[in-house]
Amino acid sequence: MVQIESLAAGTPIIAFNDSANKDVVGDAGILVKENDIQAFEHACIKITHDAALWKSLKEKALQRFMLFDIRVVTQQIINSYQSLYSEE
Repeated sequence: MVQIESLAAGTPIIAFNDSANKDVVGDAGILVKENDIQAFEHACIKITHDAALWKSLKEKALQRFMLFDIRVVTQQIINSYQSLYSEE
């Protein structure tokens, strides 16, 4: 998924506000109304002209990526199985 690659690179994301993008992007990007091209254009202009916003979204993207990092996800799965196994 390209959004996860963007998060890993620390690239702020502008995307349409649908359920998949909400779940992946979270607060690490700007979500605009689905199919609203003018809102998308406005977000592009905003993010390129506001250095503080860009920096904030970049930091959030790098932090949010950790939710999808394979090492973190794998450890969560292992922990879940270990928890289930220890309850028996």
